[in-house]
Order: sequence, then C-alpha cells, then structure tokens
Amino acid sequence: MYYPFVLDSLVARSEIEEMDAEYLTERLFGWGVGGAGNMKIVAALLAELGFERVVGLLDGNKKEELPALLEAFPRFKFDSIPANDVRTKKDGDGQAAIEGLLDSQKFLRQEYVTAVGETMRGMLDYLRGQRLACQGDAHLED
Repeated sequence: MYYPFVLDSLVARSEIEEMDAEYLTERLFGWGVGGAGNMKIVAALLAELGFERVVGLLDGNKKEELPALLEAFPRFKFDSIPANDVRTKKDGDGQAAIEGLLDSQKFLRQEYVTAVGETMRGMLDYLRGQRLACQGDAHLED
C-alpha cells in the first residue's frame, strides 16, 4: 500500500509527528475496495464482523458519496483525499492521465501536504477514540 510513503512525507515536512505516524502504521491495514461504489459493501462487511473503528478514504472525485456512508455507518469515519487518486497515472487504454497524491517517484505532492496532514490528524483523533471530526459532537465510547 501507499500510505507509508504519505506518512513518511508528512513526517519529513513536519505535518505530523513521527510517533503519530508510527501509531497509524501500527494500526492501519489498507487496501483498495475496487472503486468507491464498493465502500458501502466493505464497510457493511466490517461492521458485521464487529469492527468498531474503521476509516474509509475516498478519492477526491468521489467525495459526494461521503454523506451516504456517514449516515449508513455513523461509528465509522469516512473522508476523501484532495486528489482524484493516490497514485499518478499516465494516460493509456482510453483513460485520461490522473495526477495523484503521490508523484511518479511516490513522494507526496507539495500542494497536498497540508490537506493530507489534516486528514491524517483526523484519523488519529478518531482511532484514539477522540471526537469524530465529521459528525458534530458525537463521541465514540472507549
């Protein structure tokens, strides 16, 4: 997965502390769900399996799906990244090129550093049982 590259970039640019990056690395297990439309199915599966703290990140061009996910799974945290993909992809096979969070060398693009830092800090708060940033004054029970 690509999140270690993102976390390393954020630490190097002092957007998050190294121990926060380590905390996330120890707790994150991530994979793509095969498209944002599948996020609800995967979230339902994880809820059924008893997971209590799940973070789902959508690509920036799919953030319109966030309200429905937040309503269906109020104990989970969903957010979107500021780019339309994590990876930068060249055009080909009839697909347009996509500028991702990471450049072709897998470094976080400078223009996304602040926004991604805020997203990661929100994930930290949620995973540590602190206030749900996207859901008003709701709190999780520890």
